[in-house]
Amino acid sequence: MPIYPTLSSYNVIGKRGLRRKDGYEKVSGTGLYTRDIYLPGMLYAKMYRCPYAHARIKSLDTTAVESYPGVKSVLRYDDRWFKDVKWENYVLWVLTHQTIQLLAEEANWAGEPAAFAVCAETPGICDEAMKLARIEWEILPFEIDPEKAVAPDAVILQPHVNAQTNIRYKGSQLFEGYEVHGDVDKGFAESDRIIEFRWSEEETTVAGVEALSCVAVFRGEYLEVWAHNQIPMRTQNFLSRYFGNPLRIHVHSPYHGAQFGFENWTYYYGYFPILACLLAQRTNKPVKLLYDESYFHAGGYEHGVHNIKVGFKNDGTILAVEDRSVLASAEVHGKLWEGTSIPNLFGSTEIPYINRPAAICYRHGMRACGLWNVVFFRVAAETGLDPHVVALKNDGCHGHSMAWVDENVKKPKGFPMVNSLEAVFKAGKDLFGWDEKYHPPGARILPSGKYHGVAMAHSIAWSPDPNTYFQGYQMGINIQRQTPLVRIMARHADGGWNHESTICRVVADEIGVRYEDVEFRPFDDMGLDTAAGEGSAGLVRTLPMAVDAARKVKALILAKCTTATQAATERGVIEVAPLFPGCKLEDLDIKESIVFEKARPSNRRTLQEVAVYYWQYYQPFIAFSGATRHLEEVYYMGRQATWVEVEVDPETGEIEIKTVVNANDVGKCLDPDGVNAQQYGGSYMGLSHGRQDAKVYDPTTGVVLNDNLIDYRWFSFNDITGPMHQCIIESGLGYAPYGAMGVGESLGAVTATILAAAVYNAIGKWITDFPITPDKILKALGKI
Repeated sequence: MPIYPTLSSYNVIGKRGLRRKDGYEKVSGTGLYTRDIYLPGMLYAKMYRCPYAHARIKSLDTTAVESYPGVKSVLRYDDRWFKDVKWENYVLWVLTHQTIQLLAEEANWAGEPAAFAVCAETPGICDEAMKLARIEWEILPFEIDPEKAVAPDAVILQPHVNAQTNIRYKGSQLFEGYEVHGDVDKGFAESDRIIEFRWSEEETTVAGVEALSCVAVFRGEYLEVWAHNQIPMRTQNFLSRYFGNPLRIHVHSPYHGAQFGFENWTYYYGYFPILACLLAQRTNKPVKLLYDESYFHAGGYEHGVHNIKVGFKNDGTILAVEDRSVLASAEVHGKLWEGTSIPNLFGSTEIPYINRPAAICYRHGMRACGLWNVVFFRVAAETGLDPHVVALKNDGCHGHSMAWVDENVKKPKGFPMVNSLEAVFKAGKDLFGWDEKYHPPGARILPSGKYHGVAMAHSIAWSPDPNTYFQGYQMGINIQRQTPLVRIMARHADGGWNHESTICRVVADEIGVRYEDVEFRPFDDMGLDTAAGEGSAGLVRTLPMAVDAARKVKALILAKCTTATQAATERGVIEVAPLFPGCKLEDLDIKESIVFEKARPSNRRTLQEVAVYYWQYYQPFIAFSGATRHLEEVYYMGRQATWVEVEVDPETGEIEIKTVVNANDVGKCLDPDGVNAQQYGGSYMGLSHGRQDAKVYDPTTGVVLNDNLIDYRWFSFNDITGPMHQCIIESGLGYAPYGAMGVGESLGAVTATILAAAVYNAIGKWITDFPITPDKILKALGKI
């Protein structure tokens, strides 16, 4: 490929039905998760949570808590440690409205860990002891609506931070840095038509399957930590700021329940274990810190309001997009720049302080894809054009057409001359039956009386670039001496996405060994880490290292086969002939753990024979590689699309989701079963967001009313009632080895706003305030 080499043929890469490396452990119930860790004499810890939306501690008396039977330690917000180490509340780098506080003195949202933490013999003792604390709160003004927080008459919520405004950030150059491009005023002047509309999304939550926990123990001068997190290397670095030499801090990463990004980008993963470490240090015992309510510790970063203006030609060519938004966190517009030919973009964002949890991108991309698709939905509707026509007409990168990309990127860089969007549409459009099902808005009422609607949403494919979220990852590969068995050496946080099996596939094919002879147990700290799962980027960032290390190991094997050496025997030093005399390294290859001569395949040796052959006199087959930056300008040339069919009940306002078709260009599919899993799961995440997924706040108290997994309305399997079909496209247009790109997270993002178009096609009314609940449909139909 343009940056990294590829393979001429594949064995287990791309093969279906391979056994997952973690499969038996997980389905048998024997896999070890963070909450399963138990150490002799272990204590438990929990944090008190503020019951108010905004409050400051006036006085705190924990005497009764400390004297409760079984309580071993109480850590308070005003403890000397916070002053001794000069702890500062961490301002989130994604420019959200909140800061990270370990034990807040001023709680900024209802449920925030505050005041103190209790360490006791059992979790139950922690719960009972907390009730005995005597806390006097100063109840402060609160606001949970971003628009109201920036209004001219808004109450200033934190005058000690800024006495003039609640706005914490205002600007246009944010996360992805592409929010201003071209001249939107010029684009509007050249447009045949201009439309303006509002789009908003509510705050969601992770609603995952394993709440945060952490175990910490000091062994002399060494600190061991078992942490539920997505980036153990980052956790280790954070802990070293407060507990010394990172060589004496060992962070283990057991299995984790699915996380969807969760507290990853707020860095709370990294700071949360500090409390466990402090309490372990004070009690001289292992401590397990439990945060059972952690799935409501943060909110989805898509929360906010957008005021959008779009200029376009009558033929569907989009000339300008302007978005003025009030949001809970930054990062909005980049994907329109990365994946369209729209030449003029402008985005201005205000981020106010509000009394909700920090906004995080655990379903990262929903907002950027949402903006992308609501623009395309409205232009297609206004022009009366088929959405596929509008999508193809505006396909491109960095404001350039795809024809320009063909001539200036694909050809000179050696990429395949494939139009990804056309390939995606070819795979999914007919399978969905678009031409038969598509109709004018509100034009098809079914015999049941329900309205029928269809929609298509599309976007760029995720993470084609190994430079994404670049960090200092490195890994090793070792063939155990005297065996043909391969071990991958690195730590990696599990999130359910089967990273380990995929990397084993790559190493097996690159070296030429059997898949079952490759093992990757990524739980322990060895100073090596493969790239974390971050919005599909984990795979593309790990691939260059895995390929490089595997090829180094293969070269060592072949070098031994073609190199003579000397050995000490009872008869003295003897000359040891190579296993393949007269052959050069390039004359040999390895397949299925067999080393053979290419020109004469019958001349072969098993890898076992090679491994044991005078093994004491050859260097072991071991190699390392680390993440290194490439210097290419990256163009997002891959695409994805989703088609959805719905039925809308005009009497109840309910949306029934019928057929769903996904088509994803992944560049090169390494694990088709894993890709399909992401496609299925992503559909549920995105459609749930569009139809029902949202936190519900009491406006009079600022308290979340559905902060549990019973009342929070998360999609279940039966919420998609019709067939689902998955298509995988392999264009080779990624910058990673084999031309690979990511797929994780992207389906949830591209489907985030698709129901707006499907409902419009069904009832002829636009609803772009998400989620689209039954009351909004009934209101649009004039029934309430």
